[in-house]
Amino acid sequence: MSKKAKSKNATEKITRDDLRQALSELQGDLDEAGVLAKLGYGVGAAALAMAGLAYLVGRRAGRLRSTIVEVRRL
Repeated sequence: MSKKAKSKNATEKITRDDLRQALSELQGDLDEAGVLAKLGYGVGAAALAMAGLAYLVGRRAGRLRSTIVEVRRL
């Protein structure tokens, strides 16, 4: 809450401008939270992409190093 709202007495009326100011402050806080959430999704997506790339590179390296054994029955 703003300092202005805390200092008002209980007998004073809340005006439309007071409500608009309080709601605009809340909207600003929500916008900042939205930006942080989008940033978090971007970081998560990048981490997932890196993990997928590491998996594919490791899988390819494992295939190149593995020995193929052929079993023949006579």
